[in-house]
Amino acid sequence: MKAQLKETDTVQGSKRKKLVPLLVGILLLCVLMLLPLFPALTITKAGTMHIALSLYKGERFSIRYIHSVNRSPVIDTLEWAGGSTLIVRESLFQTYGAGIPIDADLAGTKTNITQDGIVQSGINTKHSSISLITGTTSDHQLLYRDKAIRLKTLVGEQTSIKLSISRVSLLSLIHFKAPSYSLVQEEV
Repeated sequence: MKAQLKETDTVQGSKRKKLVPLLVGILLLCVLMLLPLFPALTITKAGTMHIALSLYKGERFSIRYIHSVNRSPVIDTLEWAGGSTLIVRESLFQTYGAGIPIDADLAGTKTNITQDGIVQSGINTKHSSISLITGTTSDHQLLYRDKAIRLKTLVGEQTSIKLSISRVSLLSLIHFKAPSYSLVQEEV
C-alpha cells in the first residue's frame, strides 16, 4: 500500500514539475504581449489610438491628399529615422499653390519635373509628430507598404489626428493593425 502511494506521489510530482515550466512560459508570453517593446506608426484622435503599424528604422510611408486650394493631388513622403523622429523627405505635387513650399523656402531642396508631377526632394525637416485634420475634399490617405488607408473613413471627416512613433505592445500591434479592406484599397 505504501509503495502504491509512493508511486502515485511520484507520478503527481512529475506532472507538477512539467506543469510549472509550462505555466511560467504562459506567464512570460502574457507579459511580453503587454510590454510596449515594438516601434509603430500610430494614429491617435484625442489621445485614443486608432491604428498602430509596425515600422523598421529607415522605412518610408506617405500621406496622399488633395490640395485644398488648387484641388490637385499631393503626396508627402516621410521616413522613420529612429526614436520618435519622423523626417519629411519629399513632396510630389502637380502645381504650386498656397502652402506648397518653393525652393527658396527650404534651403538644400531640389525640384525636378517628372511624368508624375513636380518632385521636391531633400526637404529633410524633422518632426516628433504630424498633426492634420481629415478633410472632406482633401481625402487624406496613409500609403503604408502596399496599402492606401483612407483616414476620414478611419476617424471621420473634419477630425484632428496625430501621426507619431510610439512603442506599443504586441497586443496593440495585433488589435490596432491595418484596418479591414472596407477602409483599405490597393495602392495604384
